[in-house]
This record gives sequence, structure tokens and C-alpha cells, in this order.
Amino acid sequence: MRHNRGLSLLVVLGVVSAPAMTPCPDGPAPLAWERVDVVFVLDTTGSMSGMIEGAKEKIWSIVTAIARSQPAPLLRMGLLAYRDRGDAYVTQSLPLTGDMDVLYERLLGLEAEGGGDLPERVNEALRAAVSEFDWDPGARTLRLAFLVGDAPPHRSRGGGDVPYQTSVARARQRGVRIHALQCGEDGRTEEVWREIAATAGGAYLRLPQSGGARTLRTPYDDLLAKHGALLDETRQPYGDAAAIDQAVARRKRAEGIRTGSSAEALADRAAYLGTGRERAVTGVDLVVDVAAGRVRLEEIPEEQLPEALRRNSPEMRPRYLEQLAAREQGLLEEINYLADARRRFAQESAGASGDGFDARILDLLRCDGLGGQP
Repeated sequence: MRHNRGLSLLVVLGVVSAPAMTPCPDGPAPLAWERVDVVFVLDTTGSMSGMIEGAKEKIWSIVTAIARSQPAPLLRMGLLAYRDRGDAYVTQSLPLTGDMDVLYERLLGLEAEGGGDLPERVNEALRAAVSEFDWDPGARTLRLAFLVGDAPPHRSRGGGDVPYQTSVARARQRGVRIHALQCGEDGRTEEVWREIAATAGGAYLRLPQSGGARTLRTPYDDLLAKHGALLDETRQPYGDAAAIDQAVARRKRAEGIRTGSSAEALADRAAYLGTGRERAVTGVDLVVDVAAGRVRLEEIPEEQLPEALRRNSPEMRPRYLEQLAAREQGLLEEINYLADARRRFAQESAGASGDGFDARILDLLRCDGLGGQP
């Protein structure tokens, strides 16, 4: 039987209890995905604190592995957090976005609080995840939802409450595969999570209550994080006032991320920046757009140019952009060199401990046609 595609991303989220990876099973070759939509449906009640903190550390590993696919699909990720009635919220969501800094910023803001009784509002969460996100309908789009929690749903009592069975059936209609990751050992949760995964064509997997995410400090983390910050600073936004405002917000967001993240997470983010996918998705960088031929420098109104270019004479501006492009390219090359060295270090360290964590992640991703070479 073909290996379940969902397991590739499950392991990245910290499923360290999985058995050692074997070569990909025989079966049909995976599609060359043009698009990948992923929504994380996370229980954020108090008992889930370890899982939430682990997800904050590992999200860039997921993003980078997909971005390194050949050909690289257009990736969007969304987030739906859920708790229970009487908590600060029942559900709150971030729509599918290609800007991974937006996703990460929202994830960083999540705290595990509330709950108390065992059942949670799983029904509302699944209904919103399946029906309220703008899942891409394309035939070459991989649509994945990851349900991560440790408590079963409240029993549906009508009155507008949509039972999870209805939402799972709707997911199958929309081509959304739901993978159910259970934290802890509650028997009722296991029963429901297995039913959801089986019905929605996904995988069930049990995690430790803490999520089991593992981080590894490497000699390359700090330098990668520094290079990622330098690459952030090379962006040259241009255009009308709205475009500039968006660019300013993006820069502030990146600054906040650098302040609030671990060196390991920032190293993973830099590795993602090194793939070039962030520039392709978020756009509005004059250096990239001129080099790609998407705009002509001489046709941009003076007032829409970056301030640094306006300080140069029209004759010197092309040369200035060439210098910036060379600097960006040098940073990208250095980031990719360091990221490769970091991956090798992690693989050797995992192998020495008998764990093989990173190697298994990449093997699983390759089974699904996602992920670059180790």
C-alpha cells in the first residue's frame, strides 16, 4: 500500500515516536504538486502548552522542507485555534496565506490557556476548518488539515452545532485530507481521532502529551540567523502608498520575529529565506522585480522609488541596484551553504543517538514528492 502522504508533515511537528524510516513503499508515484494548502487545527487549552511551544519551534522546518521541493509548489498555510465555551474564544483563525511570517507571528502569539473539563469544541473547529477556509480546488493541489488535540468533542446537541461526522464528510467532498494527531492517551479521544482520520483519508498518530518536539542546537544557528536578518534588510520596497505601507508592516513583523524567537527557529527561517520562495510570494522588492524583468526602472515614478534610490542620480541607479542584487545573491549563497552544513550536522547527531529524526522527515517528504535532497 502507498505510504500515507500526511505522515510527512506529521513527523516534522515532532512525532518522535515513529518507527525508523524505511525506503518508500511501492505504489503510484506522487503527483508533482503545483500547490499545497495546509491548515493546522490546534487545541490551545492549558494542557496543550508543550505541543504549542513545540509547533512554534518546528513550523519553519515544515515550510522549508516543502519549499525545497523540485518543482517547488506554491505553499499556503492557515491556522485555526480552538478552546471551549467560557474560554477567551471558541475558535479563532488565520486564513490561508503564502506569507509565512504572518503565519509564524500568529503562532507565536498563541498561548495555551483555559479548558478544564475534558471535552473541547472540536465540532466547531472542524466545521470552520473545512468550510471557512478558501481551499484551492485545483486537481494538482494537495489539501491537508492537521487536527492536533488531547480531548474529544462535546456531544452534538443540535441547535446549529455541526457534528464532526458532517464536517469530515464535507472534507472528503472538498478533497481535504484530515490527519488526526492525538496528544496524550485519552481513550475517547483516540476513538474519535481514529474515526476522523480513517473517514477523511488521513492518518492517526499518537504523540506524547508534550508533543515530543525536539530541537538541536548547532554551530550554524547564530550565523544563519544573522544572515537571515541581513537578507531582510536588503528588500527595497517601491510603489504606491499602500504598497509601501505593506512593506513597512512586513519589516516590522520581521523585526518582531527576530526579537521573539529562538536561535534555532531563526536559523530555520533563514533556511526558508534561502530558498527564494519568500521573495516570490510576498513580492514588492525592486531589486528582484527589475532583475526578473517584471518592471523597468526608468518607468517607475520618482515618488514611488525607494528613498535610497532617490538619493542617487538616474544614471547611477541601475548600478546601485546591481550592487544590491549582488549582495542579495551573496547572502542567499551563504545561507544555503550554512543550511546544508546545518542539515548534515543534524543528521549526523541524530544518527549518533539512534534517532535519525531529520533524515526520517526528509525521507517521508520525498515519499510524497515534497522536500529537497538531504
